[in-house]
Parts: sequence; C-alpha cells; structure tokens
Amino acid sequence: MDQPHNSISPLKDKKSRRIIIILSLLLSLILIFIVVRENQFQKTLETVIQYEEEKTSLRDNLDDLIDEHEILKDEYGDLSNQLEDRDSTILAYADEIKQLLRSKGELTQAKAKIRRLKEISKRYVSAIDSLYTINQALQLENDSVKKANQLISSRNRTLEKNNQDLSERVFTASMLRVVNIQVEGVYYRSSGREVTTTRASKIQNFSICFDVIENKVTDAGLKELFIRIVDPRGKVLNVANKIQETTIENDSIVQYTTNYNFDYANQKISECQLWTRGNVLIPGVYYFEFIMEGQVIGIANTKFR
Repeated sequence: MDQPHNSISPLKDKKSRRIIIILSLLLSLILIFIVVRENQFQKTLETVIQYEEEKTSLRDNLDDLIDEHEILKDEYGDLSNQLEDRDSTILAYADEIKQLLRSKGELTQAKAKIRRLKEISKRYVSAIDSLYTINQALQLENDSVKKANQLISSRNRTLEKNNQDLSERVFTASMLRVVNIQVEGVYYRSSGREVTTTRASKIQNFSICFDVIENKVTDAGLKELFIRIVDPRGKVLNVANKIQETTIENDSIVQYTTNYNFDYANQKISECQLWTRGNVLIPGVYYFEFIMEGQVIGIANTKFR
C-alpha cells in the first residue's frame, strides 16, 4: 500500500516545478514589459517636455523679437514710417509663427521662420540705422543752410536799411526849401495906391514873398508849389468856397489855397505872389505853408490885428 503513494509524489513535484518555472517566466516577462513600457513612457515624457520647452523657447524668442521691434518703432517713429513695407513683412511673419506654434508637429517650420524673421529684423535695424545717419547728416546740412539763409537775410536787411537810408538822404538832399518868407496885408486906396496894413479887416490881398534855395542835386524843370493859408480858426482859406486838394506824405490829402508854377534851373529864385481874399478876414495868427512834391518845404506865420 505504501508503494503507490511514493510513485505519485515525484510526478507532483515535477509538475509543481514546471508551474513555478512558467510562473517565473511569466513574471519575468511582465517585469520586462513593465520596464520597457516605463522606459518608453519616460522617453515619451522627455520628448513631450523637450517639445514644450522648445515651443516655449520659440514663443519667448518670438515675443522678444516683437518687443524689440515695437521698441525700435517707438524710438524711431518718424524713420520707421519710411520702412512701412518691411514693418508689414515682420508682422506677417510673426503672425505665421504664432499659428505654427499653435499647431502640432510644426516646430521645425516655426524654427525656420524665426531664423528668417531674425534676419529680416537685423536688416530692418540696419535700414533704420542708415536712415538715422542720413537724417542726421541732412539735419546738419539743413542747419547749415538755415544759418546761411539767416546770415544772408541779415545782410539783406542791412543792405535794405542802408539803401533806404541812402534813398532818404538823396531824397532829403534833393528837396527844395522855401526860406525868407515875408507876408504882408495889402489894401488899395480910391486912388489905386497900394498900402500895407496889419489890420485884418482892411486886407484885400496877401503879398507873399519868398526865396526858393539853390539845389544842385534836385532835377531841374517845371515845379508846382502849393500854398496853404490857415486862418486863426484853423480853416484853410479859399475863394468862393472853392475846395482845392493835394496829397502830402503818407498819402494824406489836404486842402490848399493857391498854387504857383515856376521853372527851376538849380539856381536860387526870389518870388512874390499876390492872393486876393474872398470873405473879410478876422484878427489873429495866420499860417502860411508851402508844399512841393508831397512835402512841406516851408512854413511861416504872421499876426494881424
């Protein structure tokens, strides 16, 4: 009875060993599988992290480029307006790169675009520098031209003033003058004899005598002399309310009493003119003004009682 029991025991041991071996193999395979998967997962994780890091780095590079570009535009606003086409290209590239960074599997193309954008940005900076240098040179040239123009303007003003002063001197030198003015009141007796008087109410004529000085500078020829007689009330005397006017300096229009034409040959002339009053004269101081070519060239006053 003991022998059958001993024959079965080795078989069981053999089977058990097989099961253990199989389980050990399975366990080993599972462990190997887990290790392989862990390594694959680790590699995948590292790849994802590297991808995200590259993506973040590219985005940072892009942001830095855009910030530098905006700072450059703000700093050289007037000059950047002259590079509007290049500015548009840079902004378009930036938009394309942003789109690529949002898409999966486009990092290589995004890197290439960023390299290209850096080259464009460098050329943009170089162009800005060139424009700035040219502008500085033009500014210096413009300042020099302005200073030259200011100097020329100053010299012109000086010349104009000198010419004006010279013209005024020539004009003043060429003016005739009336001097030695003598005015008398005259009336006539029934016999026709002329009598001088200082009584205003008796005066019928004014005898106005004067000298026109010698002047070698003025033009010779026919001259017209205007005489204004102003009564004590400030009214210009005339005959029969006949108003006669002439123009003096500053284009002012004034009334005159009588006029006299004479031929001037650059020599002294002595003249006497009679003017016949209209209305009876009143007592007081009478002013006699002599006008030629718009200038007052002589003045005198006489009192009649």
